[in-house]
Amino acid sequence: MRIPIADIRLRAFLALLVPAIVGHAIQLLGEDEPWTLRASERASITPGWHLALPPVVPLLLALALGLAVLVLAVRPGRGPFLAVAALYAAHYLTYPWRIRNHMTTMLAGLVVVALVMLVARSGGALVPGRSLARRVDAMAVRGLGLVIAVQYFFAGLHKLNPGFLD
Repeated sequence: MRIPIADIRLRAFLALLVPAIVGHAIQLLGEDEPWTLRASERASITPGWHLALPPVVPLLLALALGLAVLVLAVRPGRGPFLAVAALYAAHYLTYPWRIRNHMTTMLAGLVVVALVMLVARSGGALVPGRSLARRVDAMAVRGLGLVIAVQYFFAGLHKLNPGFLD
């Protein structure tokens, strides 16, 4: 059973995932130059447990994420979105370079929407019918708004630092 995305704001969020992931990939290739670093050099940039993984694991996860985003672009829905959310979480946890703020914001947004969808599904709220789908989607959109509000609160707080403009 395919359950439509009823809220246009959530559809917009799903549609924007495609250029967001493309932008992330361009930033990765442009700034991090992953082909030039050995494990020892990566450790000096971002030490972490991801260094114990073979380098092919983050690459395969990134490729799988890209494929899942393309599937989501062609066939938007809850299943493809949940696949993107799971693969992005795995990508985030195995990312071999420094984690950027946009990555944490994206992870929080994807997790909030995925949790709303999963909780609603487990509670039986996602049954055919636009009114229930609209309610669930509206909860997901409110969760995204909360993530953005928290992000901008801390961004503003950061700008109160006297050395911010130095």
